[in-house]
Amino acid sequence: MPVASCVQDYTLIRSLPKLQVVLKWTVRHHGFLSLCCYLGGFVGFVVTLQKGKYLEQFAQLAWTNTILLYTLVPSSFLVSLIFQQGILWLVFPACLVIVNDVAAYFFGFFFGRTPLIKISPKKTWEGWVGGLIGTILVALILSSKVQTIQWLACPRRDLTIFSWVTCDTHDMYQNHTYALSDFLHPSLWENPAATGLRTILQDRAPGCLAWLEGLCRVTFSLTPFQLHSVVLAFFAAAIAPFGGFFASGFKRALNVKDFGDSIPGHGGMTDRMDCQLVMGVFSYVYLHHFMLGHTQGVEDLFERFVMLDHGEQLEVFEKVKGYLIQQGQTVIAAR
Repeated sequence: MPVASCVQDYTLIRSLPKLQVVLKWTVRHHGFLSLCCYLGGFVGFVVTLQKGKYLEQFAQLAWTNTILLYTLVPSSFLVSLIFQQGILWLVFPACLVIVNDVAAYFFGFFFGRTPLIKISPKKTWEGWVGGLIGTILVALILSSKVQTIQWLACPRRDLTIFSWVTCDTHDMYQNHTYALSDFLHPSLWENPAATGLRTILQDRAPGCLAWLEGLCRVTFSLTPFQLHSVVLAFFAAAIAPFGGFFASGFKRALNVKDFGDSIPGHGGMTDRMDCQLVMGVFSYVYLHHFMLGHTQGVEDLFERFVMLDHGEQLEVFEKVKGYLIQQGQTVIAAR
């Protein structure tokens, strides 16, 4: 029995490099493989078309593509956020949606008088405004707390939630000193209307002008993440709820009350995620366009380098070495 076990272990060890190559190739070309699977289903759909059932079958195809668009595409953005910037970018936007839902409910319950949208008659303008204000205030407070937790703020290397991760603190989570004038475009001070207003205030109310200029010079310390959390909160309160309205219209079109019953009294998991899907896509796009720009971190570049074939890795190495030598740097290569 021990001999058989050793042989089995030896066979497994020998097969690991081959398995690693297969998995590496699969991860590198997962987009192409996904497309092939989709095209396979598309071809299967075409060859199984039956006379007299065309409309029904194309309706089923439309439903399938709608489900893929509404669930899998946003989910891919959420997974990308976890691997690139940490679980924080999944948890924090989701919390903002929940906070907005609660704040809008209470403001609407106590002050709601004006209907907001016909498809959801219980939603009111008072609840919408109250939810917006409450979400922004909570975002400023909550963002200052969660940004200090490395388990949330560090990019993940896997989806094992129980493993602790550490990383260098990203610049977006470090305090910066700002003044109100930093958020005002220079053209606001240079246009004729602003110049005329300053002249009038200088002649008639110099004290008011001095107060305004002093207000613009007041400084405060915040992290860029806290500032951007206001934008995320505004989206969570102003736009993300329309994901819920969309789902409400969808249910009315199907003449169903809830999408499921996994959460009794709340319409199942799908009903809880209708706003989160919209929020996740916005968080991903906003992060890459306005917070990270087009820069690539060293870790991200190294991960891409590891995914290359051995020959491509050597080619990149030679190009980097040639560039460093051209810049006058000393390069020592060990072979």
